[in-house]
Amino acid sequence: MNEIVKNIAMSETKSVFKKALVNFADKNEIDCKSNQLLIRSNKEGEPYYTYCIDFAEKKRITFNEVLGVKVDFKNREAIASPFITKTISRLSEEHKCENDDVKIYACTFDEKAKDVFLFGYIKNQKIGQISFDWLFS
Repeated sequence: MNEIVKNIAMSETKSVFKKALVNFADKNEIDCKSNQLLIRSNKEGEPYYTYCIDFAEKKRITFNEVLGVKVDFKNREAIASPFITKTISRLSEEHKCENDDVKIYACTFDEKAKDVFLFGYIKNQKIGQISFDWLFS
């Protein structure tokens, strides 16, 4: 992947996750640190998203809800989905498990969601932080 395109994709993805964490926190009247976005896939590798509070799954959400829009005119889901699918597949291969055993949480540790972090889990066991650079490699 072209390095410029990669950097744009990483920046856009981080921005989307930051805005989503702030918007969901405001909507649910909680602090940003208390909510997460869970990214998973079905056995076929198609990603889906769940809103969480304190890592407890609350509601399945659409990508447009993550974006905070009714219509995604920029077609960001079409850009992000292949990277997410590839990441989940890589993690499932590395850990010798099924795609649907992989969970990726997007979360923040501050009230303004100045930075977003990704953490991977396999069958509910934390495997560690996933860098955005690794996500888009």
